[in-house]
Formats: sequence, C-alpha cells, structure tokens
Amino acid sequence: VTPPANGSANSTLTVSAITTASTGNFNFQVQGVSGALTRTAALSLTVNPTGGSGAQNAVFDSVLQVPKCGTVGISCDSGAALVLGRDTMSGGAEPNQPNTINDSCADGTSGTFHGDESNDRLKVSTVDGTNFAPGKVVRIDATPWVWTGGPTSDHLDLYFAANANSPVWTYITTINPTVGGAQTLSATYTLPTGALQAVRARFRYNGSAAACGTGAYDDHDDLVFAVNSPTGPGPQNAAFDTVLQAPKCATVGISCDSGAALLLGRDTMSGGAEPNQPNTINDSCADGTSGTFHGDESNDRLKVSTTDGSAFAPGKTVRIDATPWVWTGGPTSDHLDLYFAANANSPVWTYITTINPTVGGAQTLSATYTLPTGTLQAVRARFRYNGAAASCGTGAYDDHDDLIFAVNP
Repeated sequence: VTPPANGSANSTLTVSAITTASTGNFNFQVQGVSGALTRTAALSLTVNPTGGSGAQNAVFDSVLQVPKCGTVGISCDSGAALVLGRDTMSGGAEPNQPNTINDSCADGTSGTFHGDESNDRLKVSTVDGTNFAPGKVVRIDATPWVWTGGPTSDHLDLYFAANANSPVWTYITTINPTVGGAQTLSATYTLPTGALQAVRARFRYNGSAAACGTGAYDDHDDLVFAVNSPTGPGPQNAAFDTVLQAPKCATVGISCDSGAALLLGRDTMSGGAEPNQPNTINDSCADGTSGTFHGDESNDRLKVSTTDGSAFAPGKTVRIDATPWVWTGGPTSDHLDLYFAANANSPVWTYITTINPTVGGAQTLSATYTLPTGTLQAVRARFRYNGAAASCGTGAYDDHDDLIFAVNP
C-alpha cells in the first residue's frame, strides 16, 4: 500500500485478516506503522447485490394458492420445502398441493417420493443481477427428481405468464434429462410487461408438452413474483390515421400493435375485406383481391416492440411480429418480406429479411432490426404467394400492411 504523502519513507499500511461473516459482509483489519508509532483498526464492509433489491424467498400465498415473492428483487426462490414432493404421493405429499394458480391444474398421485417423478424446487432470477423488469432476460431453475428407472422418459415443460392474476401460459421450452435423481434444469426467457408475473414447471412421464396435463406422474408447480413497472411509456395500440392512411401509434411507447382488427383480411377478398384497405402509407401499394378469407393468404396483424422493454429510440433493437394466414395447400409457396422506413411521411423502404413459413394457418413470424434516427417511423409487411422480395408487388394474393409509430429523438 502506498504510504501517505506526509509520511516518512518507512511508513507502511497493512490490510489483513479478511473474513466473510455472511454473504456480502466482510470484516478486516487495517494497521498503519510510521517509525515507532503503530495504529490498528477493525473495519467491516457490506456489499449489496449490484443494482437490485436482493434475492427474494417465496411464501405461500393463500389467495393465489402458490408460492409468491411480493417484493421486486433480483430473484425469487420457492426454497427447498414449498413445492417438495407431488400432490398426495406416497412418502412425499406436497405442501399446499397442487401449487398451481387458483388450484387450476392438479398433479398425478401415482408412485413414491424420490422413487418416481416430482418437481421439488423452482427459482427465477435475472441473468444480470438487477431487479426484475420488462425486457430483462431471466433464468428459470427447476429442480426435479428424475425417475432412475428410465430418465429419458421424463420431460420438463416450462411456461411463463405476464399476468399471474389471470394467467395465459406461453411455452418456453422442454428439457429432456438423461440421468436419474435430483438435478437442476434451466432455461432463459425475456420478461414481458406485467407487475405480477408467473412461471410454471410441468414435470411429466412421457406424454407431450402442455401447460396442464393429466398424467399419473405429472407435477405442476407455479411461482409468482413481482416485477418493476417499466419506466416511461408502455405498450401502445395503433389507430387508423386518416392522413397517412395506415395504422399509427402517435405516442412513443415500448411497442406499437395494430391489434386483432385493423389489418384483418386482405383488400376486398371474399369473406374478409380488410378495413381501410390497403393500409399502406398514402394508399401507395394495393393488395391482390383473389382467394377467400383464411383459405388463402392474408397478413392479419402487425406489431413492433423493443427487445429490452424501454421506449422507442434510435439505436434500439426492435422486433417485428407479423401474423399472417398461410395457405394450407402449399405453405412453402408463401413468403413474408419485412421492411422499415426512417420517415413515415416520406418513406424509403429498407429491406430487413424474408421469412418462409413451413406450415399452414395462422402463425406469428418475427425478425429484429435496429431503429434509425427519425421521430415518426414505419414498418411494412408484404405477404406473398411465390414471386420475389419487393416492398410493393402486384401478385393476386399479395397483402401489404404498414404500421407507423412515434420514436424519441
């Protein structure tokens, strides 16, 4: 350690006996020597988790009937006991079973504790160590007991819900263990907007992925946790703009959504005429009129949102979600071309990508790009049957839809 500026050449400062009393708490000793003079002081230092309110331990919520972390933190953990076991299985009845929101999904009761399947713990945490907030990447850690008699027959399905009070479960992934016994299986996803969210782990023997199953060895466990409200504006719903002749979000938000109705159908096609068609800026690109509604091609919805849950601004990465109806008679003949324009009042379309669906029917196809500078921007989705990529085409089954949105300077 460098001696003080006013000290003699033989001045020293020593730090020693560093110990950890508990997580984040450090005790140490500082000793200073200057000639014949020695001084010693015992000090302590507390280091809090970076940027967050710390790890949260869940408690059973008697209203939602599941483990819940009511305070926003960097993680939420059911702990070792709250979901241990499965329903009323022999030797390992689960406390407060089935531990699904509003008792909405029952567990199977067959088998014996730690001889057969159970999910025994559930935890969710941010990967960057900061508080839960929309746009944050979080990791789910589930700790199941895998059947040792045939571990490859067991499967863990993971889901999330943006609103724990009225959950709509979104599939994340299925993890397939290869060894038996207790183990932690993990996956990541991005938090949506919502002040009280939830994750669900379904651990099953055989069967197929679903948020709720009826298998005799199924174990479903939910974990509810508080999430910070986004700073600044939230999601925006577009309204038809009579000047630009396309759906528009005039207020800056974290997303802009045409909704389920504004773009539904295509031009004047039979059974599904599109409201305010063609919904391209200044009516600049017409749609094809051939075919029938949801028998042939149409793009029915368009949404753009920031990937980090913050407001639209230049340099932000955004995701376009287009929801076309793909022709079931030959889905590989259909193609979605995506474009953006920095100035919606005088658009010059820049190509992003082409997505080629492989199955028919309604589906959401997505791509990302980086927002340029411009306070009123736009995206375009062109959904076509055969042909080549272009921002405006003349195909009989083409559907072109624009979405306009405000961006911070």
